[in-house]
Amino acid sequence: MRRLGLVLLVLALAGCALFTKPADEIRFDRGELAVSYADMKAAYVLLAQSVTAACTGGKLSQAACADAAKIHDRMGLLDGAIRKAIRNPKAEIDWEAIGEAVQLIAGLALKAL
Repeated sequence: MRRLGLVLLVLALAGCALFTKPADEIRFDRGELAVSYADMKAAYVLLAQSVTAACTGGKLSQAACADAAKIHDRMGLLDGAIRKAIRNPKAEIDWEAIGEAVQLIAGLALKAL
């Protein structure tokens, strides 16, 4: 009786392992990611120049200029992490960092308008 219970337990665990869904996997070309990130970074640089010129010319409020400086600092940190992940094929891509960078660029674009 005891063996039967053990055999049933092993079969149940093996069955669960066989019928579980494998983890989702995203595949992408790092070269394409690098090119896309370079385009995004170029857009950021152009926007940052516009905002800096507007701040120097007094066209933006001090609060908006302070926010732009914070965005610049945060983008510097994100840029390092994203570039490291692009260069190292064994590193995990931090998609949240990329998403945050896109949000920061969008926020900067709104200030540049």
